[in-house]
Amino acid sequence: MRFFAGIAVPDELKNRIDALRASYPGRLVRHIEPHVTLVPPMEVPQPEWWLEAMQEVCNTEAPFALQLGAPDAFGKRVLFLRLEDGANALRLRDALYSATQRLTQLHGWPFQVEQRPFHPHLTLAMESFGTPLAQMDEIRQSATDLAANMSAFTVRAVRVYRRQTGGWKPFADLPLESQPIT
Repeated sequence: MRFFAGIAVPDELKNRIDALRASYPGRLVRHIEPHVTLVPPMEVPQPEWWLEAMQEVCNTEAPFALQLGAPDAFGKRVLFLRLEDGANALRLRDALYSATQRLTQLHGWPFQVEQRPFHPHLTLAMESFGTPLAQMDEIRQSATDLAANMSAFTVRAVRVYRRQTGGWKPFADLPLESQPIT
């Protein structure tokens, strides 16, 4: 089974992002809900072990505020929303990623270590999912308007997604259990 871990956005924001994504050609909106990826898709032979390792990390992490920012791009083929301050998401990603690496090494599971620096983001459009390159600038402008009216939200859980026919579906929400330091 294939899984990945990410941060889901609240329903109101999800609906606004999906409306933007659905207004342009491409199948990303049908493939996966809006999210910020923390652990990339991977084959997980024993999901219960991986979920337990992910929850152990989440037990040590406190909820935190997250603000999506202006659109940006990876080259010309991928358009995304930046995070205004991704430090907490980056810390959480590093902890989840390290736990995944330890587990895969211990059990000999396949796991390709990402060589590129992690850049937390929320993908809006991808050429590989059918969005024409010619429309990326138009989508960017619509995303700029959307981003100007988005509020921060509190991340209270890590969402685990499972690959199913037609795309990635929510599988489990792992609450962030640690109490914030005040």
